[in-house]
Amino acid sequence: MQPAADCHHEEHVADYVGRLYGPELREFAFRGSTPADVRAWQECARPAVRELVGLTRMERELAGHSPTVQLGDAEALDGFTRRLARIDTEPGWPVECWLLRPDGDGPFPLAVMPHGHEARGHDTYAGVHGGD
Repeated sequence: MQPAADCHHEEHVADYVGRLYGPELREFAFRGSTPADVRAWQECARPAVRELVGLTRMERELAGHSPTVQLGDAEALDGFTRRLARIDTEPGWPVECWLLRPDGDGPFPLAVMPHGHEARGHDTYAGVHGGD
C-alpha cells in the first residue's frame, strides 16, 4: 500500500515511519481479493491479534473468575434515575460507573460511555460535582 500522492514527509520522518511499518513487519497484512481470502486471512490473523491485545493471557489468568456487580441506592432525578455501580472486572480491580435509566416503561436503548482513566471521571460525565 502506497501513501496518498499528496502525502509528503520530511526524509527523516519517512525513514522513521518506514522502519516502524516496513513491509517486512506486516506479517498479517491482507493481500487477498475475494471473500474466501478474507476468511482465510481472519483465521490466520485472529490468534495473533488476541495475543497482541492480551486476550489469551486474560483468558488464562481469569479462568474461573466471575465478575460481580454491586449497585448503590437509586437516586431519582429530573426524568431519570441514577445509581452508582461497582463492577469487579478482575480480582482486586473494581470499575465504578453510573447507571442512568430514563423514567418510563421503555424499552430503552443501551449506551455505554467509558469515561477514560482520570480519577472519578465517571462522576464528571454523569453530572455529579464536588466530592473528592
